[in-house]
Amino acid sequence: MTPAKTFNAVAEGLTAINRFATAKDGNVALMVSVSTLAVVIAGGAGLDVSTFIAARTQLQAAADAAALAGITRSSQSYNDALHMGSNGEITDGEDQASAAFTADTRNIKLLTNISPTFSVQKSGLEIIANVNATANYSPAFAGLLGMSSMPIHVTATAKTSMPKYIDFYLSVDVSGSMGLATTASEQARLVSLTSCTFSCHFNGQTSYGITRNGGHPGNTPVTFCPTPGTSSCIQIRLDAVGYAVTNMLREANTTQAFNGQYRVGIYPFIRYTDVNYAPLTANLTSLNNAAAGLANELDDGATAALGSGGTHFENALPTVSDLIRSVGDGSSSSSTVPFIFFITDGSQDN
Repeated sequence: MTPAKTFNAVAEGLTAINRFATAKDGNVALMVSVSTLAVVIAGGAGLDVSTFIAARTQLQAAADAAALAGITRSSQSYNDALHMGSNGEITDGEDQASAAFTADTRNIKLLTNISPTFSVQKSGLEIIANVNATANYSPAFAGLLGMSSMPIHVTATAKTSMPKYIDFYLSVDVSGSMGLATTASEQARLVSLTSCTFSCHFNGQTSYGITRNGGHPGNTPVTFCPTPGTSSCIQIRLDAVGYAVTNMLREANTTQAFNGQYRVGIYPFIRYTDVNYAPLTANLTSLNNAAAGLANELDDGATAALGSGGTHFENALPTVSDLIRSVGDGSSSSSTVPFIFFITDGSQDN
């Protein structure tokens, strides 16, 4: 090639390079390609995030339901807790929580390696369930970029309170004034028969006996007169108290959350308290006769365990208080909450 031809070839090459360098037509294609890639990445990431959130929500819902299943009041775990003498683990509750969690996560297809732990404990008057669960979410788009899984961790806690164990000590006034007829009409009946509104129970006095047969010698004497205005008897205050106590026992027996939740003792008093009349028991039906028979404890001047004369609450309250060995929080039968019911007409008999 001659020098002239060589020069011309180089000049043409430089001209072509300059035209390429200064050309603008290809920039549009380059910019479209880059923008499309960004849109695809953003869309794929958004899809992964929304699917991740949906999967996590499903796992959280399963954990919440499992925690509630572990403490439900109709469950075996709740019954177990009621009869536990101390705090501790409730394995039946953990089994219930596990069964609920397994059922709820069986159809979660987006997660792998689901690993739960369950804890159900009795603590004082509470049942507390804790659920922890981990899992992996496998992203569709991020997996193409090397992110094979995304970890998920959820927790749930549920609590419920248990009813308390309660002891009721009924300190009942059986002094003379508790022999007063209960209503004006009952008092009028008694006055017409005895010239007295009191049913004296002392030896040689007939008024108490009259209240037991309604003033009709042919009637079989009753030990309990629950209703005023009947021909079979005349109701006195201790009859009304006995009626109220028998109703209380029936209500307590039917409404207690579990057998043994309530214990009741009945302790009549005059000068002294008869602590052996109907001692504290969880067998509430066994107290019905003692409650109905309170009128028979009316001051007769001859009962050594009660003494006679006056309403000696200054003796009654300390005596009943001494029967209470401890004051608990109600969380077990050995940690009961005690109450004293002081039942009297407020009259000071002398």
